[in-house]
Amino acid sequence: MSYLIKRLIQIPLVVILVVTFGFILLKISPGDPVSMFAGEGSTPEYLEMIRKAYGLDQPVSKQYTLYMLGILKGNWGHSLSYDRPVTRWIFVSSSHWELLSSRTGVGGLGAA
Repeated sequence: MSYLIKRLIQIPLVVILVVTFGFILLKISPGDPVSMFAGEGSTPEYLEMIRKAYGLDQPVSKQYTLYMLGILKGNWGHSLSYDRPVTRWIFVSSSHWELLSSRTGVGGLGAA
């Protein structure tokens, strides 16, 4: 097999490992993301409602399965910072960066 084919075969494995590593890091990080999201003074009922809404009341194995399936389907979640789906934020932001980098590249060539 050629070098390129070997590398192409390795890509899915590397992606799975990186995503799994990210999931594990989020799970072992200190603190409760639900409490941070809800803010101080939130009632236990409200915290439980948020856990249920995001599936955080499920066993970790089920959370991981749903996480991986969501990634495969293109459902990367909802950004709490920007209040919109993450995929939409990435694609809208990336188009701005592409425009900026293309302008910078053209400007840099014109100045040389």
